[in-house]
Amino acid sequence: MPIFKQINEVKYGSKTQTRRIAKNNEQLITVDGVKRIVTTLKNGKTRLKWEVGRDYAIKPSMYEKGIETHRIRVTDLREECVQDISEADAIAEGVKFRDLSIQLDIAIKCYLDYSSGDFIYPTARTSYQTLWDSINLTPKRNRWKANPKVWVIVFEVFEVTQ
Repeated sequence: MPIFKQINEVKYGSKTQTRRIAKNNEQLITVDGVKRIVTTLKNGKTRLKWEVGRDYAIKPSMYEKGIETHRIRVTDLREECVQDISEADAIAEGVKFRDLSIQLDIAIKCYLDYSSGDFIYPTARTSYQTLWDSINLTPKRNRWKANPKVWVIVFEVFEVTQ
């Protein structure tokens, strides 16, 4: 089950991507045209971690139950370095922003600095950098500056009908 710090952003559809550290024992494979991320266990067997087309519950933490009203469906998987994130992908990561267009009478957004709590950045990508480091505090090899390899998981959110 995927764990998300940004539960509301996922639930209401402003977050449609997530990045996770790519571990050494994980690989992206394609079977019958379907992308999958699998983990190779110590005994040599593989365990499915993510699969395009599959539905997953949304959890706010390891210790909490999944949200019962919404789920995600993975639509794409890929590998990249965290610093390769585009502006569009940073927006899809659900970074928070303030629209200052009304106040300033020009089209402008300021994105959140997750370390200070202030809306100061002109780009979503710069904001995402501070979000990444706020989530990946340790070890240092996972920080933005280290530019680790990540899995990019693209998804859509949907309501669960009872």
